[in-house]
Amino acid sequence: MSNPNKILALRRGTFALAAIAAILSAGAYVQTVIRFDPFASLKKTGKQVDPGLGARMEKVHIESYDKTKLVTQANMDRMDVRQDRQHYDLFGVHNGFFYSDKGDPLQFDSPQAEWNVPSHEMNAPQGAHVKDKNVDLQASQFEFRSDKGQITIPGAVTGKMYGGKVQARSVQYNVNDGIIKSGPIRWEGKIPQTVQEGDQTEPRIWNIEGDSFDSRGDVQTYTNGVGFDGDIYVLADTIEHNRKTDLVTATGHVRYFSSKADIICDKAVIERKIKKAVLTGNVQMLLKEKEKQATVSKDDVIPPYRPVVPEEIAKERPKADTSGQTPEQKKLDDEIRSGKNIRDFPTICYADQIEYWYGKNERHAVITGNPQARQELHDGGWRQVWTHIAYYDGEKETLKMVSSEGTRDTRMLNSIGDDFVADWVVFSTKDGDDDNYHGEHVKGRLMDYSDEIPREKKTSQPSPAKPTNPDKTGGDKTGTGTTGGGTGGKSQSGG
Repeated sequence: MSNPNKILALRRGTFALAAIAAILSAGAYVQTVIRFDPFASLKKTGKQVDPGLGARMEKVHIESYDKTKLVTQANMDRMDVRQDRQHYDLFGVHNGFFYSDKGDPLQFDSPQAEWNVPSHEMNAPQGAHVKDKNVDLQASQFEFRSDKGQITIPGAVTGKMYGGKVQARSVQYNVNDGIIKSGPIRWEGKIPQTVQEGDQTEPRIWNIEGDSFDSRGDVQTYTNGVGFDGDIYVLADTIEHNRKTDLVTATGHVRYFSSKADIICDKAVIERKIKKAVLTGNVQMLLKEKEKQATVSKDDVIPPYRPVVPEEIAKERPKADTSGQTPEQKKLDDEIRSGKNIRDFPTICYADQIEYWYGKNERHAVITGNPQARQELHDGGWRQVWTHIAYYDGEKETLKMVSSEGTRDTRMLNSIGDDFVADWVVFSTKDGDDDNYHGEHVKGRLMDYSDEIPREKKTSQPSPAKPTNPDKTGGDKTGTGTTGGGTGGKSQSGG
């Protein structure tokens, strides 16, 4: 018979061994749990998978916060996390949002992207779609620095910008401060009526091109800009538009080409809210002849014009022909003196500055800085005018030329030898009313080559009248062809 005490001792020893085994087993389990990688099963890669892959997840939604502020979020069809945990490969990125410092969201989508955690940079080599309140762009490439809010698109861009269609290259866009820069750009969209659109209320569609583009806040700038709306070309070294004040400033080789007139100047400022344009610096305007008013081209050329004084013209004026007037000469003289054919020949105008108000029922202009105009006719004929200041009334269709105080420097010359000065002269610019003009204290010489006065009795051509020492009684006139008044000091000439 066995000893009960020995049996009990044996059982106790067996229990102790089992307990020790259980404890050791539990410790091994704990160590296993500590070493367990929840992505371990995802690391079982085959030869067809990148060995640098750390983890792969599908149908992912991620959100990134800066403290309590949501910075970015996106949905992805798949996200691969590399072994270094610093680089993510994103596939099928959609409904992505980045929130700027101002809180405005930028939406982005891309078929594939790479996210670099240390540099806060996302690169989309296969292109991307980005959209916010200012832009809606398709990019061939896309780089984004989330810590700076900076988008860089080195390739081609198409889409919309500020409400218009755009094509551009090398675009940079900072979503925090709103600054947009680009290389060559073409923009097409509607712009409120401009200086040459008169009473038109419907916005016109413009095509604007530039070698580069810069948008800062409310100011957009094109370099070597060209604007075209189908009827008008505007070109300048720099074209700047302030969207808040609706102020357009063009500087450097400013050119304006339309079907009726071409203009060049150093600077043009257009205040569209009050419908006013100011052209300054060597302002030259070519009023086209009728037969050339059907076309407009940015390659138009304005003949070079050197501002002159009346005396310079008078010295070069040919001597009068005293051999008698042929029918052809008489016809040419009549054309030179008549205003009826004024639109049949080009006219070149010059001034230092033109201020033009173009609002409906308010069209008028003030022209200053040695204003003058010259018209070349056929067979060497010409006519030219000078004044101190000119006022254009677009509603009444009149042009008033006014001399400086105390000096009759409003002057009219032509190739026949006619020479007039006046305190002021008003011309009608209305079509078909070209002979309607009048002035005050008109003084001058009208050459008469009619058969009633034989030319052989004229020994020399009279010298031009000097715009000094006006007749105090008014009604000044010399020669024939003017109708003068008495002391009223108002003279008129219609021929």
